[in-house]
Amino acid sequence: MRYAERIEVVGDQVKVHFKDARVQDIPVTAVAIIGEYTNEDGPFADDHFLVIVTRAGQCIETAVDSMGPDALVLLGALLGQELSTSLDGQTTFNSRVLWPAQIADKPLMSFTQQSLFTVRSDVLKYADYGL
Repeated sequence: MRYAERIEVVGDQVKVHFKDARVQDIPVTAVAIIGEYTNEDGPFADDHFLVIVTRAGQCIETAVDSMGPDALVLLGALLGQELSTSLDGQTTFNSRVLWPAQIADKPLMSFTQQSLFTVRSDVLKYADYGL
């Protein structure tokens, strides 16, 4: 999973800003899954993240607080479904899918005892890249 400093929506593109000043444009049509997760790092560090999985299998995460203004509203409008996070304030590992609607609210991540996580394989099958 790659960490992005910021994600914003411009036109029909998701602009992903990485720490090394690189910017990646992802067409909204290439987005396969959008989800959110929390961890136990708060309140002094980011603990609520948005995850975008592309149809090519790329996973990108960013802190929900660092998203561009109205990014979820604009993205939801382009995808035809209202998107909103609901795990704010969670203090443990938790996750859920926001989009697509067929799997919305299902767990996005599998967490292990070592605090490592992966996107669940039953969720990834919706990415259409061969799983």
